[in-house]
Amino acid sequence: MTVVALDVATVLGGLVMAQFGVVGEQIAKGFLAFEAETFLYMGATDLIPETNAGRSRVILRLVVTGFTIFHARFLLLESAGLAHA
Repeated sequence: MTVVALDVATVLGGLVMAQFGVVGEQIAKGFLAFEAETFLYMGATDLIPETNAGRSRVILRLVVTGFTIFHARFLLLESAGLAHA
């Protein structure tokens, strides 16, 4: 139920921001931090316990692959000067 509520809140937040138009950089950073927390929460509560259950090595491989792709993407953006550390 909590994950569904977070998904709905994300969509509603996007719709509200679409109505307001352009927002300041500080406000955008705050919203980005909130959304990052949402993904961390979902990962910690859904993905990590599933991988620790040990039922399938496929799930573990998918999670590790996802983290690897995310990190590689960050390194690529950073090398292009587009990422903020």
